[in-house]
Amino acid sequence: MDKLFKERFAQFRATDPKTAEGIADDLLTMAGLDEDEMDADGYGYIYEYAAILPDELVDFQTACGSVPNAPFADGVAINFLKEKGVDCFYAIVMTEEDGRICICSAECQLTEDDAEKFSEIIGERQGSLREDNGWTKGWSAFESE
Repeated sequence: MDKLFKERFAQFRATDPKTAEGIADDLLTMAGLDEDEMDADGYGYIYEYAAILPDELVDFQTACGSVPNAPFADGVAINFLKEKGVDCFYAIVMTEEDGRICICSAECQLTEDDAEKFSEIIGERQGSLREDNGWTKGWSAFESE
């Protein structure tokens, strides 16, 4: 994974630690991971925190759904996020042995209705990001299942 995504998440933690830690906890819970599993080689996968700008999602996949998948490739999901004012997509991603980067869990600032629509858009493109009513106030959470 591009180290910029990881550095951006670290910068988020430095500038807004309370929100960032809440989101990190949410992401871990949804992904079924512990903090000690991050950045470690777990059965051929490397899990990392990432802060991804909407336009950068084009090459990402979701961990579940019809794998491999490309739910952002046609730009519909990306344009939806941008239209709704999402400036960054925070996630736990795993890098597969073959180099594919898959989103395990994610959060961004969307209303509940918009989060449900985003989840539908991803599902229509063979990906899986189920809307999960974020635990961090003002944020919507997504789990790839």
